[in-house]
Amino acid sequence: MEKKQSRPMELLNAMVSEPYYLLHFLTFFSYLVLRTSAAHVLSAHITDHLLHREIQAALTFGLLTAIKMVREETLEGLIADSLFFAKIFLIGLTLILDRHLTLWYVVAFTVIYIFTQQPAFQKLGTR
Repeated sequence: MEKKQSRPMELLNAMVSEPYYLLHFLTFFSYLVLRTSAAHVLSAHITDHLLHREIQAALTFGLLTAIKMVREETLEGLIADSLFFAKIFLIGLTLILDRHLTLWYVVAFTVIYIFTQQPAFQKLGTR
């Protein structure tokens, strides 16, 4: 008999096996590393301003994701919209840090877009 995997394990397996999701999440989490390493170099005024903008971006991202969660029909659509919102907020936050860093993130997301494709919807129908 085949043992059916639980839903969280299926999602974890899809995230690791699909380079589209894996590369996006690695790129997003690289911001945390860059932010902590840049905190020592930035002045207190810029760090304080950036912290306020990060809180504002996180709250807005949560609000937009909650709205999309109610309105979206599929999980794939919700993930695609959430990734789009996260890209916009990440680009906006890196503009405060450094414009060169922003350009590197734009290049990274462009390379991800060119070399990987979003996984196809697995089920038939809308629900």
